[in-house]
Amino acid sequence: MNGRGGTRGAGHDAERQVPGHVPDVARARRVGDPASPNELGTGRSVIMPLSGAMRVWVAGELLVTADAMVGPALGLAERSFAPDALGERVVILAGAMALFFIPAELALRFPAARRRWWFWVGASVPAVLWVPAMPFVFLAAGPPLDGVSGLALLAGGLVGAVMVIVGGVSAALETRRNALRA
Repeated sequence: MNGRGGTRGAGHDAERQVPGHVPDVARARRVGDPASPNELGTGRSVIMPLSGAMRVWVAGELLVTADAMVGPALGLAERSFAPDALGERVVILAGAMALFFIPAELALRFPAARRRWWFWVGASVPAVLWVPAMPFVFLAAGPPLDGVSGLALLAGGLVGAVMVIVGGVSAALETRRNALRA
């Protein structure tokens, strides 16, 4: 039925086109489609999804964070408690949050960070520094390294750091390539 009061609801006319009217549902944008003229110059941009390299980087960051947080907790559980040792454990936990967890959150929550190649390189530097520092951190505040838990933490930290380094370099190269194409 055409006109008012049809099966589609009162006031709906399928043939009527209002100039300047934007439909409620926009056409789905495919990957690689250029931005619409309405978006150019308005400050809005297309949200960049997480690529495979970015996902590897985030998983590595979370693995290193878990490694740096579980280490002092296991050290506290396996060694005798000394009140003066609590300070260094708190510093390790706060450092793990600041250096590994917060950049992972930024990559997941803020699409603008994903488009910057320098974000991926800069946020991967702590993982490069974590590899040589990891045994000393666990000797000071973690479980004994000759036990299974100490070796598992070292292996987990090393795997996480390699994931961060490889994923960060790959994500930086990918975002740099995308920036040069745009």
